[in-house]
Amino acid sequence: MAPSARGAKAERGGLNRKRLTPLTRESEGPLLVTTHHSPLTYSPIAFVSWFTEDSTPVLVLGIIVEAMLLLALVKTSRLGLLYAIAGVGIVVGAIVVIEKNTVTDTKLIRGVLDSAAAAVERNDVAAVLGLISPGSQSMRQEVTAQLPQFEIRSAYIRGLEIKINRLNNPPSATAQFFGHIDGHQRRGMLPQDHYVAQIKVTLIRDKDRWLMDKYEWQPGIGIGAGGD
Repeated sequence: MAPSARGAKAERGGLNRKRLTPLTRESEGPLLVTTHHSPLTYSPIAFVSWFTEDSTPVLVLGIIVEAMLLLALVKTSRLGLLYAIAGVGIVVGAIVVIEKNTVTDTKLIRGVLDSAAAAVERNDVAAVLGLISPGSQSMRQEVTAQLPQFEIRSAYIRGLEIKINRLNNPPSATAQFFGHIDGHQRRGMLPQDHYVAQIKVTLIRDKDRWLMDKYEWQPGIGIGAGGD
C-alpha cells in the first residue's frame, strides 16, 4: 500500500492507481474526520447519530450557554438560574458520556485505518492482511509483494473523510485521506524520504467488523519534501 510503489515493479504487480477527486487542503493538525451518511440509510436515527459521532459541537455549545447563564446570574442574582446551569451541565455531560461509549461504524472504520497505518509503520505484513477482506485477492497480493520492499519509520493519515452506504449488501463505505509515510525503499531505487498520497479505500462490513476491500491512490502534495 506504500505510495512509492508507483515504480515499474509496482506497475507489473497491478497497482490500482486511478485519478481521484481532489480532497480539501490537508489538515496540519491531528487527525480530522468528516462523516457523510446516505440520507436514506440514516434518516430513522438522524436525530441521535449526530452526537454519537462527535460530541464536540454539543460541548462547545454547552460551555457558551453556561457562560451566558452565569453572566445572567451575576447580573440578576436570580437563584433560579442555578437550576438552569445545573440542568445544562447534566445534559451536556450525559451527551459526552454517550458519545464516548457508543461504538459507531465511523469509529470502527477509523479504527481499521489507524490499525492499518500502525501495522504499515511496523512493516507487519500479516497485521495488514488481517484488515483486508479475504475476497480481495489483488489487494492482499499487492501488500504481500510491496510492503517488504520498504523500510518504514512512520505512517499516518490526515484529513479523513468517511462515507457509509448501508443500502449495499453487504454495507460498504469509502474513506478518503492523505497518507504519509516516512521511510525508504530497501534497494534504494526511490530517493524520497517522505511520501504523501491521496488515497481512497473501499471497505465492506463483515458481520461486526469492517474490512478493506480495494483502494486507489495518486501522488499527493509534498512528495519527497522530507516532512509534514
